[in-house]
Amino acid sequence: DVSFGSLPPPTLRWSPLASWGKTKMATIAALGVLAASVGQRPTPTARQMQWMSGTDPIVGGFSQFAHFGINTFWAEGDNFDPNGTYHDCVSNAKYCDDESCGPYAPCLRPELFNPVNLSAEQWVLAAKELGVQEICLTAQHEGGFALWPSAYTNYSVASSPWKDGKGDVLRDFADACNKHGIGICYYLHPMCDHYSTVVQKVTPEQFSEQQVGKIREAVTKYGPVSRFWFDGKGKAPLDRYPAGLDTVAHFQKVLDTIRTLSPETLVTGYREWGGDIASSYQTLNLYDAGPPPNSTSVIEVGKPAENGTHFFPLEQVGICMQEGRDGNTNGSPTYWFYHPLVGHANASRIYDSWLHLVGHGEVGMINIPPDRNGQIPEAYVEVMATVGKGIRDTFTTPLASLSDVAGTCAQPVVLDIPKGTQFDYVQTKEDFTHSQLIMNYSVEYRTAAGPWLPLVPPVPPPKSSDSLGHIDRGSLRDRPAGADPRDSHVGFRRIDTPIIADTTEVSQIRFSCLRALEEQIYLKSFGVFKKNVPWEQ
Repeated sequence: DVSFGSLPPPTLRWSPLASWGKTKMATIAALGVLAASVGQRPTPTARQMQWMSGTDPIVGGFSQFAHFGINTFWAEGDNFDPNGTYHDCVSNAKYCDDESCGPYAPCLRPELFNPVNLSAEQWVLAAKELGVQEICLTAQHEGGFALWPSAYTNYSVASSPWKDGKGDVLRDFADACNKHGIGICYYLHPMCDHYSTVVQKVTPEQFSEQQVGKIREAVTKYGPVSRFWFDGKGKAPLDRYPAGLDTVAHFQKVLDTIRTLSPETLVTGYREWGGDIASSYQTLNLYDAGPPPNSTSVIEVGKPAENGTHFFPLEQVGICMQEGRDGNTNGSPTYWFYHPLVGHANASRIYDSWLHLVGHGEVGMINIPPDRNGQIPEAYVEVMATVGKGIRDTFTTPLASLSDVAGTCAQPVVLDIPKGTQFDYVQTKEDFTHSQLIMNYSVEYRTAAGPWLPLVPPVPPPKSSDSLGHIDRGSLRDRPAGADPRDSHVGFRRIDTPIIADTTEVSQIRFSCLRALEEQIYLKSFGVFKKNVPWEQ
């Protein structure tokens, strides 16, 4: 176990671009550094790095889900439990009647879809205020209703009264995103279409042709597509896709289509299928197996492993704008689609979710859906702008910082703090152009000539791991201020809260690398920030 008594002495002070020099291997081993060379370690591709960084340099990797579709307009769903609005046709079956379903039962009839004031540009402008890099729109959710006039289904906006059947949500959405520089992401699940499967009863061959055709339409007509978000393989009973479907061959066609027509498009396979991104609560980006980046392989993403040979950016869905009985509480139900009878998250809750996701090295996803008018409710828009302002006002200008520091794990990095500085966050970023190397760390502080004391304590070592470095996730604990149990890595971006409230007497802080995969490590930045959010002023 790491104790504070084993931390290296603060013998050197560093400035930007400082080099730490070499340290004997015996010293490194004594500090718990795993310095065995395993050859070339995996690094992110340029496209993966771009996605992790986001388009807003301060907000960083942050994305928005926008669940919108025929589900939004189901009045009976207002009282549906547990999800407020139903996820698919099958879960809706016992609530169907002639008015809501009719001949489309158990799916909702397309006549319900009528967003009379739809404004995709309003969605995009609100997203820019928040600082997200992309909006992931449910172009076709599990029920199969398509938000564009697809040639591969009659269950779409073309069969709705909206704009007399001539409307095209994807056209409006893609045009608005391209106009304002927001990435285009589609939830278009090729493994789940209840209308085709349950109502039309298509054959496996017809199903595959339909779903691949829809992917092709999205890529060629409504792009450039930044990313597809696929919701896993689908599970029994076989109501998502027809019995007898060769799921591997089908998904192979999907990937082939995307990689051929739009090679820069990222794919989130949601753990099960191949892709470029891993959905994980871990903060280790190294995996022991998986497809090469931008490949057509359907190999499943493996397990996080310190000796992993594959690099995957990490993504996790944070909160929904409406969650819990009052809309602003962790817990069930989760309202993916807009619910008119429920409240919504406040700015503080969304900000905290951002801290616990982006501040733990992941790309965070927040679900903010349009309402039945086809717009993001004004109350949501106000919250989004407030959160974006709070993040930018807090993290744009560090009170003290270092950048682009390279050296050995054995030597701490010391940062001078101006006298009388009150700071609320310590932000550390590892330079992933050299792979992910830092496996545990701590931050200490001292006042004037006083001793070094803990500021951000280390995470206790895991109780167990195997020869590949697979960590027993259940044995990991986050730092006390983390609030969301994860593990010990700095990762792409780590935002820690000091364990002391008053920092005005702090004269120096230091970053201590406690364990690394190589002797040499690389920090992109290390600094302190003062929380400055409108809702606390």
